[in-house]
Amino acid sequence: VDEDSVDDTHRFRMRRQHLLEKAPAGSPWFAWVHLYEPHEPYDPPEPYRSRFASDLYAGEVAFADARLGAALDELSRRGLLANTLVVVAADHGESLGEHQERTHGLFAYDSTLRVPLVLWAAPSLRSGVLRGPAQLVDVMPTILEMVGLPADVPNGRSLWSFASAGRPVADAGVYFEALNASLTRHWAPLTGVVHGGLKFVDLPIPELYDLASDPGERVNLFARRRDVAGVLAKRLAAMRDAAAPA
Repeated sequence: VDEDSVDDTHRFRMRRQHLLEKAPAGSPWFAWVHLYEPHEPYDPPEPYRSRFASDLYAGEVAFADARLGAALDELSRRGLLANTLVVVAADHGESLGEHQERTHGLFAYDSTLRVPLVLWAAPSLRSGVLRGPAQLVDVMPTILEMVGLPADVPNGRSLWSFASAGRPVADAGVYFEALNASLTRHWAPLTGVVHGGLKFVDLPIPELYDLASDPGERVNLFARRRDVAGVLAKRLAAMRDAAAPA
């Protein structure tokens, strides 16, 4: 269900109810709900526009939160929530002016790369924070393993064993890219890798950041730590080579 065009709470409610009514009682079911907000241009509906007149981005966050809450309330009302795996994720963040980027898509700093990932499966999954690096390509194999289906996928890994045991996710390195500007403006392609708390950005002027001591990515360490950058560059090249067939 794609809610991009929904601008009315009643229409949203009718779509949600129709979706759930189509699921046969006691049978497995799957639903994908895409909330476009929060996303520029920031134009939340009322009453969020008035409540957050000075920060329309926050108004869109509140609107999305309310819509997710309504969907979960509907599951609870129908007695489905206790037996439903709920996964909430985002495809990108928003810079909101950090690094001179107003929204997203040009660069790949953590203001756009770090996104929420919430897994809820009471009573199978206990409350806690999953430590360590995870990727959106991990979502599908995680869901497959949690519902007991084969998780043989070309990319990503299941986070279920880490989450169920309450242990940190093994750091295998996280690949990232931002190719919009390369494809549309003929800029250099931007790719990179995060590993061991260090972030390497492969550009004509390379960048290296220590995310633990510099979460805002303000100090480029490349000139001072070329050896470390070289190791990460080789890891990045191996990731790209492994992904080429796909």
